Amino acid sequence: MAERDAVVAYLEGYGYEAVSLTNWETQPVKTLRRPTLRLAVGGHDKQDSHTLYNVQCCFAAEPPKLPAEWTAPRRLVQLREELHDKAKVELGQRYVSAFAQAPFAKRGGPSGTTERLHKWVETLAGCVNDGVAPPVLVSQVLQFFDAPTLEQTLPFVDEHHNTDNSEQGEHLEDEKCWTIDIPASDPKCTELWYAQSGSASPAKQSVAEAHPNDVAATTAESDYSDGCVGPLELPQTPTSRASYG
Repeated sequence: MAERDAVVAYLEGYGYEAVSLTNWETQPVKTLRRPTLRLAVGGHDKQDSHTLYNVQCCFAAEPPKLPAEWTAPRRLVQLREELHDKAKVELGQRYVSAFAQAPFAKRGGPSGTTERLHKWVETLAGCVNDGVAPPVLVSQVLQFFDAPTLEQTLPFVDEHHNTDNSEQGEHLEDEKCWTIDIPASDPKCTELWYAQSGSASPAKQSVAEAHPNDVAATTAESDYSDGCVGPLELPQTPTSRASYG
């Protein structure tokens, strides 16, 4: 009971609506806040004789569509024991179909490990977004990557800033909009800033084929724009200018 309450309360802070460790009250793609997670592996570094794989994370929810982006360096053993093994347990038979095209990295970190990890975490994020992953696994994923809460990413609006009733609405509307200039040299200047129409992930499609009754109708609800849709690539323009409101 305590674990269930903790998981439900934790996920609520990210816009998810869960009722237990294994069930959603509302599928993520159907909630008002539409939380979206994107994961990618952008290379690796050496630290104290250990290899750290740089997992690029992006999380967004409405409102606004401004995504939180951060990098989470993790060792292969951490990814395997704290994430991969957990995913296999919580997904059960669904794991086989969902990750059929994205096998996890081999032990020892041989050549090709970064590419394998990239495909695996990308597929995992798809399971999270499509509602294939149960609440307890989504909670594990967010905590494993130290995801910031929505309260840490939302802009502050002082509703008492202007006491003139005739102008207050106009000023508040202005305060809710802002513009961000991002140079192309900044890794955060990515196509994530452009809203695109979401589509069912390969993981969702694989699971749907194996378990049509479990994930029916969720694809139809995923045609919305968010801040975390699109490949983690730099745009071609010298400067990307995005307005949010």
